[in-house]
Amino acid sequence: MRLLAGDGFWGIGLCQAMLGVANIALVFLLAGRLFGGAVPTVAALGAALYGPFLLHEAVLLRDVLAVTVSLALLWWLAGCEDARTGRWIIAGGLFATALLARETTLLFGPFVVLWIAERFWRQPRALGTAALSFLTGIALGLAPLVARNLAVGAPPLSLSTRAIETFIHGNAAGSLGIGVVVPAASRSIHEEADGRLWTAVRLTLATYHGDWPALFGKEVFKLRAIFSSYEAADNVSWYYFVERSPLLRLSLHFGAVLPLGLIGLWLDRRHAARHRILWYFLVAGVCGLVCFTIVARYRLPLVAVLLVYAGVTVDWAARQIAGGRWRAALAAGVAAIGIAVASASLLGTIARRQRYRADEFMLAGQVYYRHGQAERAFEELRAGLDKAYAGPDQPALPPGYHELTLTFVRLAHDLRRYRDAAAELERVAATHAADADVEELLGLVYRDGLGLAAEAEKHLERARALRAQS
Repeated sequence: MRLLAGDGFWGIGLCQAMLGVANIALVFLLAGRLFGGAVPTVAALGAALYGPFLLHEAVLLRDVLAVTVSLALLWWLAGCEDARTGRWIIAGGLFATALLARETTLLFGPFVVLWIAERFWRQPRALGTAALSFLTGIALGLAPLVARNLAVGAPPLSLSTRAIETFIHGNAAGSLGIGVVVPAASRSIHEEADGRLWTAVRLTLATYHGDWPALFGKEVFKLRAIFSSYEAADNVSWYYFVERSPLLRLSLHFGAVLPLGLIGLWLDRRHAARHRILWYFLVAGVCGLVCFTIVARYRLPLVAVLLVYAGVTVDWAARQIAGGRWRAALAAGVAAIGIAVASASLLGTIARRQRYRADEFMLAGQVYYRHGQAERAFEELRAGLDKAYAGPDQPALPPGYHELTLTFVRLAHDLRRYRDAAAELERVAATHAADADVEELLGLVYRDGLGLAAEAEKHLERARALRAQS
């Protein structure tokens, strides 16, 4: 991208948008190579309307590129009908490119080798040619990486520094397994592993002290998270932006794509052998997600394939209805609704608790303030407090919200909006009754801003009592 457009924001943004258009075209081409009828058109339309694609095309993360190269690899592999050397060298090069953009593509490698063996096992010579050519393509594609690593003194095949970090965050005892929750053992594991992946894996598993049912439970939870409609975030919060963008609100969401895609896989089961490379890609992708922490943007390449199968479902349903076979179409519709409801409830209260973070509201408030829009910054921070999760399992403000609350009070002081600040803090204190910091800030607003000493003392006393209990 930098070679094409330089380092400028708009140049890189234009490249991101072009990748988004390329992804729509590649979904169409992939569906057209394997399916007929209206499947390619429906799948491409789904890709154009899928909200998380639209969101990530607007931010400078590499996930859109990961979708592009994954689709290009699958499209090319689906067209490798024979063992011609050139075709398989290109396939290997595309695999290497996909690996550089998305490290968990490595888990897809054994499935590709298995797929090659299944296709050519009756032709040993063709099998050898295809396999060796594919490996040659991978070697050529990774050659620049190896050269670069050797030049800087890194391990020759070192792909990324993120594998250790995401494995710890996704699997250590005390981690949530979704989003970004740093476990207590993270620092000690990093220090002792010193960049060695397998040492980090061993140390991470050791945090369970033999409690393997707990580890198994966490992996099952992550498997549920993969199929949940909840969009777990690390860098970018889907829920923050979807509330501010009518385009995203009206777009296609994962909760709609998943049921249509799964039904499409079921409808295609009789022809699964012909399309097995897509099935293998989905299985490898799920394995890759389960091995690390679950973040919604990591599943975007899998969604691109699910969109193809969603196209299969829509095409089949249209033909059923056109042929007067309403019962089959109705059964599929009921199944889709059932899957969507199950997907929405897979994570229960955890999804509601993790839905909104303080980070986005803080960053937006800072931007507004720097541009001289202090009132808008104040309202943004207040909106953040309104979204803080409240429930019986959250008696105090969630992590990150205390800094937001303090910034909110400081800005209220600058704007002399003490009454608004007091009203908001009263609401927060009522929903998070065990939060001493909120009570203390509320007392200070009453005392120093509104001059209500008696009311202030009531809240300050409440703060002291809460701290004494903790």
